[in-house]
Amino acid sequence: MLLKKKSSDLNQDLNIMPVLDILSTLVVFLLLTAVWHQVGTFSSDTAFGNAAKEEKQKPSLVATFNDQNSLRIEVKDLPNKKKLSINLDSQEIEKNKQKIQSFLEAVKKEVPDLTDGLVIPHSDSAYENVIAVMDQINKVGITQLGLGYRSK
Repeated sequence: MLLKKKSSDLNQDLNIMPVLDILSTLVVFLLLTAVWHQVGTFSSDTAFGNAAKEEKQKPSLVATFNDQNSLRIEVKDLPNKKKLSINLDSQEIEKNKQKIQSFLEAVKKEVPDLTDGLVIPHSDSAYENVIAVMDQINKVGITQLGLGYRSK
């Protein structure tokens, strides 16, 4: 006797939920990657590497925090080889914000096309001092401001 298969045995449900889960994850990943590709780019026009040395150097302001808790602000690559710099102790940074501001304004008057700046903190530098100096540099119109690092 031959057994006939019931029609209900032939109707198997296909579970597509795992496929939809993977597909939705891939779509989200694609969208985030496209957005972060645009957001994650940065301009390297203010580089201080070998490629920047090939062109005529633009003057740049460099603020360096030293290991003796002192600050040196200087302008590099001036066309007339004039030296513009100031040295302060870390305690003087908080007390003499006006002195730093007047120095930066004098620098901006001397070199009006100065737009590039670099702040290089030391590992022992107080965060508040670094941010205060960056804020003062930005207030005088030096808008291309970078944060550098120093290797030990």
